[in-house]
Amino acid sequence: MAWIGRGAFEADEYAEAVATAEAEATTPTADYLLGMPHLAENLENGLEELGLDPSGEEEDFLRQGS
Repeated sequence: MAWIGRGAFEADEYAEAVATAEAEATTPTADYLLGMPHLAENLENGLEELGLDPSGEEEDFLRQGS
């Protein structure tokens, strides 16, 4: 999703992005993501590209906790 958000893949290439990430993984995923500049923005953009509203998802999540 982060790669879609930064423009390396299009939303309709999601499966290819996942396959590429798995094939090219050289470090633990958490370490890779935490070292990615602009991770939050990339994830938000990726969600939007996939037709999901990040702020709506966040509001739903927060409502579940109350």
